[in-house]
Amino acid sequence: MGHKRGYTLIELVLVMFLLLFIAMAVFSLTGIGSQSYSRLVQKQDVQSDLRVGLSYLDVRMKQHDVSGAVTVMNAPFANTAETARPVLRIQRSYADVVYNLWIYEYDGYLCELLTRPDADITAEMGSRIVAMDQVFFDHLTEDTLQVRMSRRSDSGVLTTQTRTFTLRSEGGSS
Repeated sequence: MGHKRGYTLIELVLVMFLLLFIAMAVFSLTGIGSQSYSRLVQKQDVQSDLRVGLSYLDVRMKQHDVSGAVTVMNAPFANTAETARPVLRIQRSYADVVYNLWIYEYDGYLCELLTRPDADITAEMGSRIVAMDQVFFDHLTEDTLQVRMSRRSDSGVLTTQTRTFTLRSEGGSS
């Protein structure tokens, strides 16, 4: 009588545990890689938002670099909760009419608002430029303006970038 060769129960259980261990290792490594990629994309998004905000200000400064046109002041918005926050005001004349371009942070965005000086304005009226958590404007000297922008990632990491603008008057080139 011939013996049938086959697998014993112990061999099958060992193979199953080995396959289970390999599958868990593969899924764990995939999960770690996915989380790392997600954090990297978030960091790049935050950096991109900060670069866009500072580039936007760079363009506005170059467009409106007229003596005395750029000032930092408390927000003139009608709702009192927003008045303590410093904003950037750029004055410019178009067709003999003076306009104010307000640049400020509101509701998690860098915003701009173009108005006449006598207009009643609120922070909600502005156009959103880019996502931003904090924007600080500070005149270092009469012709130097420092802007600091901060943005928090979804994971809670706060990233800040600072740029110093030299006001050259009358649109001088750099």
